Amino acid sequence: MSNSAGVAPRPLIVEGSARFGGVSTRTLEVAGEGPTIVLFHGFSDSADTWRPVLAELARLGRRGIAVDLPGHGHADPAALPFVANLDAFADAVIREVADSSGVVLAGNSLGGLVSLRAGSRSGLPVRAVVGIGPAGFAYGWRLRVLAAVVPPLDPVLRVVDRTPVPDGVIRRGALRVHRRVIVPTREESEHARRYAGHFAGMRDVARFRGYLVALSRELPADPIVPADLQVPVALIWGLRDRLTLVRSAPKFMASAPQITLEVLERSGHCPQLQEPARVAQSIANAPTRTLAIP
Repeated sequence: MSNSAGVAPRPLIVEGSARFGGVSTRTLEVAGEGPTIVLFHGFSDSADTWRPVLAELARLGRRGIAVDLPGHGHADPAALPFVANLDAFADAVIREVADSSGVVLAGNSLGGLVSLRAGSRSGLPVRAVVGIGPAGFAYGWRLRVLAAVVPPLDPVLRVVDRTPVPDGVIRRGALRVHRRVIVPTREESEHARRYAGHFAGMRDVARFRGYLVALSRELPADPIVPADLQVPVALIWGLRDRLTLVRSAPKFMASAPQITLEVLERSGHCPQLQEPARVAQSIANAPTRTLAIP
C-alpha cells in the first residue's frame, strides 16, 4: 500500500548488505535514536532471530542493527582461527556503525559470548553489553555431549559427510532440532523455517560441525574473565534454557559488581523469539557507561 503521495512507505525492518573487516554479510536494520543497538545471533542461526526484537526497538524509537556472523546466514564463510575471526568481525561492526554516542551490544548464545568478549576489550565505543543466554558458561547435557563427542569423531564424520542424504531430510532434521531444543513448541514458526533453511545439505552440516570443533579447541576454559569487562553488563536468561544454564550466572556476577541478571521464567534458549517486547525493553534500558569523547 502506498501513501497519499504515491510513495511506498519505508519497511519497518530494512534488509541490506555490508562489508565489515573484509567479510561480506547481510544486515537487518531499524531507524531510531540513541546509541545504536548491535545484535549478534547464536551458533548456526542468523540475524533473522532478531526480527521480533527489531520490530519492538522500532516502536521504542531506538536504532538497531542485526548482522549475520561469519559463516552464518548470508555472510562469507568464517576464517580460522574461528574465535579470532569472530572477534575481529565484531570489532569492525562496532567501529563502523558507532557514532558519537557509541553502541550497545546484545547477543544470544554464541552472539552473547562474542558481545561479552568485545566488552572486555579496551578502546571500543561500547557503552553496555546485554548477554542473552550467552555461551561459554555452564552448558546443558546436549552441548556437553556435543563438545565431548564431535571433536574425536571428526575424521569419521568427514567420511559420513559424503553420504548422499537428501537435502529435504537435512532440513527436516534442523527443523526438529529447532522445535525440540532451541524454541520448544509444537508449532512450526516462521523463524524455525528460516533456521532450517540454513541447512541446505550435508555440506552445511559439515561446515557447522567444523566451526563447533574449532570452538572447542580455541576457547579457553574461562572464555570471559569478569574482571576484564570494561562496561556494564546485563544478563538475560530463560529459566527453561536447555543449552546454556542460568545456574552459571551467580558465580560470574560475584566477580564483577556491574553485572545484573534478569530471569525470564517462560523462556528457553532464545528469549528474543519468545518474549521480544520484554527483551527489547531490557536492552533499551540497559545501564550504560559514559564514553570519553576525544
